[in-house]
Amino acid sequence: SNSSANPDLDRSNLRKNGDDVLDGVVVCLSGLEPDLKNRLHDTVTSLGGTFLRQFNPEFVTHLVLDEPMGPKYEFVMNCKKMAWEEERARWARETMAEETSASALTKLPSTKAS
Repeated sequence: SNSSANPDLDRSNLRKNGDDVLDGVVVCLSGLEPDLKNRLHDTVTSLGGTFLRQFNPEFVTHLVLDEPMGPKYEFVMNCKKMAWEEERARWARETMAEETSASALTKLPSTKAS
């Protein structure tokens, strides 16, 4: 999906001068006081990030919550857990493959001249 097709994305304050340190970052704020939400929105957009008013995991890269709880938090933590488990499984497969290769190499006959 194309994020520019989402009408909730606010791109009005993107800077185009190369200082967009948050380029590609899509932030959703939840449960924060309105004044803090406004200040964070202004900061994110002034640094090249975008702001999504409704949480949509297809677009949001960073979720900022007032407390680590609730359905949005649980959703993100479940995704993070799945990503961690996938990474751990990948690491285990690669490690086993490296150990198998190293073991096979130690069994090769020596090529040293006598």
